[in-house]
Amino acid sequence: DVNIRVGLTFMKTLLQRFDQNLDLSLAAYNAGPTRVVEAGYQVPPIRQTQEYVKRVKEAMNEYGPLYWHD
Repeated sequence: DVNIRVGLTFMKTLLQRFDQNLDLSLAAYNAGPTRVVEAGYQVPPIRQTQEYVKRVKEAMNEYGPLYWHD
């Protein structure tokens, strides 16, 4: 419960820092914000981070409609 709240707070901070850009925020969550900045505000060329962003977005597309609907 605490870990989830801390993670969500951190993600909210990252979304604000990276202008609501989900890809950059997820990359920063995984690799750290400094790596995103050093990569020129792009997803860093780190295979693990690139796969993380891809997997999270796929999960959001698959499971999101179960939780976020009108």
